[in-house]
Amino acid sequence: MTWAQTLADLPQDTAARAASLWDDTVLERVGVSANLVYRLSSGHYLRLVRSNLRDMELVAAGVDWARWLAANGANVSGALESNAGCLIERDGDWLATVWTGINGQSLGDAITDTQLELWGAAAGRLHKASAGYEPRAVMTSSGAMLPERFSLRTFWRKIEQTVRNDAELLEVYQRLTPWLEGLPMSEMLTCHGDFRPANAVWDSVKVWMIDFDEPVLAWPEYDVARAMSRDEAGPFPNLSTHLEGFRRGYERHQTLNLERLQTFVQLHALLSLSWSLEDASWGWSHDLRRLALKGIEF
Repeated sequence: MTWAQTLADLPQDTAARAASLWDDTVLERVGVSANLVYRLSSGHYLRLVRSNLRDMELVAAGVDWARWLAANGANVSGALESNAGCLIERDGDWLATVWTGINGQSLGDAITDTQLELWGAAAGRLHKASAGYEPRAVMTSSGAMLPERFSLRTFWRKIEQTVRNDAELLEVYQRLTPWLEGLPMSEMLTCHGDFRPANAVWDSVKVWMIDFDEPVLAWPEYDVARAMSRDEAGPFPNLSTHLEGFRRGYERHQTLNLERLQTFVQLHALLSLSWSLEDASWGWSHDLRRLALKGIEF
């Protein structure tokens, strides 16, 4: 079953009932992906996901990590407690969270130099804050829940089944596997997993990061590799200039390994391509295959 088919099964009154647990009401649905996202009358956002797509422990991972980041100086949207003091509420097969609304606009493909540098600064601040993170229990309507984090290496191993019947993709997979396995574990930290323009909100002063559905134990350059591509149209056209602006902001807080970043761009593309092959309803429209096979030179 695809995400779209699963999300189509949402009962009509579930969103309204979930919002009421935070003393709020639904204004409109604003997004459909792995989650159904609703804007609430308070300006905050309700996110609903079916538990067969993401179980309670995985949802708790994003909630807890965002809570840590907000407390340690990162510009992030955070989860809010329900009336019952829960960060995650269950309604049948559906898991509900409510997140603080940021008064601004998501970055698009036409990012200004100022926005680009501040996006990089927000990313660097997030990674710096994440370095000391240790998971803590999250209160849910099913009781206290310890978050579950996955490693990028785990995701990577899983795609071998998908690429093994394609000689070109398999060659890339086999070449990048020892490289990934050889990276130092001491430099891993919890990463966002989906650093794309739509998950960065500009409030006219700074950039905020949102959407903490995919926290993954990885290396900072894995996140930055995603920031090198637009949401739908592929890599930014003048990639060297784009990277220079992003890096200028990022390195206010963290150092970026450019050699490692270049390899992560190719690795991220192969991951995304394999996921789109597994679920035909998902995937970027640009040529992921070309990016996976050839990578990008900065």
